Amino acid sequence: MGLTRQLKRKFERDNRRKEMRDLYAHVDRVTAEHQRQLRKEYEQARIDEDTKNMTYAMYYLMGIGLHEQFGFGGQRCLRLFNWIDQELGTWQAGEINTAGLRKKLYDAIGIDVVLDGRQHDE
Repeated sequence: MGLTRQLKRKFERDNRRKEMRDLYAHVDRVTAEHQRQLRKEYEQARIDEDTKNMTYAMYYLMGIGLHEQFGFGGQRCLRLFNWIDQELGTWQAGEINTAGLRKKLYDAIGIDVVLDGRQHDE
C-alpha cells in the first residue's frame, strides 16, 4: 500500500471520527435542550394541577363554611357557585382584572382583601 493511499485512508478515518464526534455533540445539545423543555413542561403541568386543586379546595371550603357558619343550604351554595362561575368568565375574557374584582368587593361591602401581602394589579 502506497503512502498516498495510507494518508488518504487515515484522512477518511479521521473525518469519520470527527463527523461522529460532531454528531454526538449535536445529539447531546439537542437532548439537553429537549430535557430542559420537558422539565419546563412538567413544571408547568404541576403548577397547573396545583392551581386547579387549590381552586377546587376553595370552592369546597366556601360551601362548607357558608353552611357551617351561616346555615346556607345546597340551593344557596349552588346559586353562589354558579354566580362565581359567571363572574370568572368575565375575568377570563379580560373584561375585568383582579384589581377590578378587589375594588368591586371593596365598593360592595367595604372590605379590602389582601391575600398574600401584595397588591394584585394584573
